[in-house]
Amino acid sequence: MIEHDNTAETYIVISGGGTLVTGGEIINGNRSGPDSDVTKILNGPSCSGRAFGNIVTRPMSVGDISIIPPGVPHGWTDITDHVDYLSVRPDPDKVLQHGYANPHLTEAK
Repeated sequence: MIEHDNTAETYIVISGGGTLVTGGEIINGNRSGPDSDVTKILNGPSCSGRAFGNIVTRPMSVGDISIIPPGVPHGWTDITDHVDYLSVRPDPDKVLQHGYANPHLTEAK
């Protein structure tokens, strides 16, 4: 599971599916370093690890949308084949690198 300190995240499932797991609290997690790609490019300051407590599971399939507020642990389970989703992470504090594009999206086909 991972939680982002200041970044909300929206998942829009575009193919496949699985179970989105949210909630609880990450205990003894690993914080992303201030100069790591996780912090500077992907998610902003974050913590990952196992979550315990009030966990909620929600099956997700094509067309489903979930908005995860900052500080809420989340992850995927029960992915039988694959899950492709569009992830939207607004960055009002401008923590993430400006103009970054995932290299997999910009490769020539």
